[in-house]
Amino acid sequence: MFKICIASHNRPKTICEKTLTYLNNSLKEKTSIFIFTPLEQVIDYQIEIKKYEFNNLNIIFAYSGESLSEKMNLIINDYFNNGDFVIYLEDDICSIQTLVEFKNKKHLTDILDFNKFIKNTYDLLIKNDLHIFGVYPCYNAYFMKYNNTTDFRFLINHFFGFIVNKDKSIIINTEHKCDYEKSILFYKEYGKMLRYNHVTCKTKNYSKNEGGFEFNNRYLKEVEAVEYLMIMYPEYVDVKKCKSKFLEIRLKRINNNSYEQPII
Repeated sequence: MFKICIASHNRPKTICEKTLTYLNNSLKEKTSIFIFTPLEQVIDYQIEIKKYEFNNLNIIFAYSGESLSEKMNLIINDYFNNGDFVIYLEDDICSIQTLVEFKNKKHLTDILDFNKFIKNTYDLLIKNDLHIFGVYPCYNAYFMKYNNTTDFRFLINHFFGFIVNKDKSIIINTEHKCDYEKSILFYKEYGKMLRYNHVTCKTKNYSKNEGGFEFNNRYLKEVEAVEYLMIMYPEYVDVKKCKSKFLEIRLKRINNNSYEQPII
């Protein structure tokens, strides 16, 4: 019923140690995993994957360009069939976790049955005529809430899913901050989106893992991306003042149509 895909670039060890290991442990049914990476890198991934026992994973390689925007556009628009439910994960996820309360304090715990979670999410999308979902962007239980929202929100690239619609084109043009552009474009097309505010990903941002960017290069690219988004989507974004070393933006509040659903 659903397809799981991971965009990766020169990170065979990372994807095996993190995202593939988590999926292998949390998928209760054998599931196909599509890894989008350039053709010339596939052999490195195959060699590394053979070192692990991923019994619950049927790994399929899908050849893509090197840039993240190329991978994203291929995944969203071209590779899968109309109506497919596609789950996108980054390659450095340690786990996907949900909010729980214990002794009057908020905590995060792993989602152990990923198949069940995704199937329940699909039903929720269909029931409410929604086309995309995402999760809370920060790994911090204190700020998370036991609700789902459908207004305009930031859907981080760590983990999101969408129903393929060949009648709509979502073309991402920026390499950095592309999850902001993705969020804007999906909202412009559909007018609503599902975000789980009680689910998040345990991962690391701006790490210096293989396949990443050096700080100076990353900084310049981030600045260019922010300038591009401010020019292209002034009604959706503002510059955000924060302590980050990188220039940040925030999405404007467009409406406040939220609803609560049972926690799954």
